[in-house]
Amino acid sequence: MTVSVAVRPRVAPHAAASLPTVYLIGLLGWLLTRLLVLVHQGAWPWMNAFVVAAARGIIVGDWNDAVRPQLPAVLGVPLVLAGATEQQTVAALYVVASLIQFGAFLVLVRALFPARSEAQALALLVFLLVPFNHSIHHYRDVPVVLASSAVFLLAAEFVSASRSLGSFSRSSGSAAAGAAVASRSVSITLTVRSVLAIFAAMWLGVWSRTEVLTFVGALIVLALLVWRTAALKLALTYAVAAIVVSATLLLVFRLEGVDLSEASLYQAHTFLDSTPDSWLTLDCRANPTENCREADGLLYFGPADLHAGVLPLIINHPVTTVAKTLRSAADNLWILFGPNLSTFPGVVPFLVLAVALASSARAALKLVPLPVWLVCIAVLAETVLPPLSWAPPHPQYHLQLVLPIVAVAVPILLGLARQPRGRLVALAFLIGNAGLSAVRYTRYPGY
Repeated sequence: MTVSVAVRPRVAPHAAASLPTVYLIGLLGWLLTRLLVLVHQGAWPWMNAFVVAAARGIIVGDWNDAVRPQLPAVLGVPLVLAGATEQQTVAALYVVASLIQFGAFLVLVRALFPARSEAQALALLVFLLVPFNHSIHHYRDVPVVLASSAVFLLAAEFVSASRSLGSFSRSSGSAAAGAAVASRSVSITLTVRSVLAIFAAMWLGVWSRTEVLTFVGALIVLALLVWRTAALKLALTYAVAAIVVSATLLLVFRLEGVDLSEASLYQAHTFLDSTPDSWLTLDCRANPTENCREADGLLYFGPADLHAGVLPLIINHPVTTVAKTLRSAADNLWILFGPNLSTFPGVVPFLVLAVALASSARAALKLVPLPVWLVCIAVLAETVLPPLSWAPPHPQYHLQLVLPIVAVAVPILLGLARQPRGRLVALAFLIGNAGLSAVRYTRYPGY
């Protein structure tokens, strides 16, 4: 007698709980490292001090002190009313902003790598290990932490909404052909939840840092160029959200009687303060200060009434403005991806070499959906276009750059992991970033 036995595939008993467990471990690791940042960098509030001053200004009705930054200052009002000191307020706001950023990054990861637990876990690991997140540049500007969170959320909504267009284009032989067919046959359906999420993320970003509008503008232009009318509904939603949220910000300024000439003065000063180092006089290069950089900037853009804002400087010197923008864009990229140990040192050379030498890395990179590439380009546009190319080259303004790093590095690392030697290379990349992050805690604040 023959007995037949049905064999069922083995299912890991805790498979369903694997991703929540990864999220929880990532959150605990993130909180631990945030506390380490506070312990080591606590004496350097920098921009965070402006947040506290703005919160105090709101309490006494002086919104002129709250012109920048708005949302973090509002969040700080309850803490100031409770009698918290400047340092206590900064620490609390930093932890809250960091938790928001981690949650936003988690939403982004789920959109970039849907139903891929290995890729999501690796993305969280890269996020936790990059030295930028453990240096003074992450700590000293709470508004940028919130703004980067908004970029993550807006990018996640864009990727999720346009996934059908991206996959359709990729299956059509060429991006151009796919875009042409998609524009005739495929449309994006936006749910009420998606629209509300876009408006909420836009409010979070624009009310924290206005350069988020550059990211949004680049994303709209790229979507329309690639998908044309198929992306019209999505592009229109982002555009309307940007306009409405910006209008609410201006309305608050009007209701509170904010002196816009003071804001214009700050914009003009920032523009001149970002005069490239190669344009400065020898004396200013030897001892650079905001005042000397402004004075040297006026050699190229003066004479000028700074209370009139940045627009007259640009209109009167258009060619010089373009030259300054290009130079500042290059400086930003070098500071962030060059040898600076506090940012993303070695990431770009590593990824370039991995793609050049490993066929598995190239194959993995080819599978990255088109919407993800568009989001990465838009993030880079925020770094190299105004207003950030008209601002001093401070690395903390560019926290959103972790998005393209994760979006590109994770597929490459997974591709390398398919080969024995490649697995060691991928592990070396992670260990190297962990080592650099550890160095950030041993160096004195400001570096």
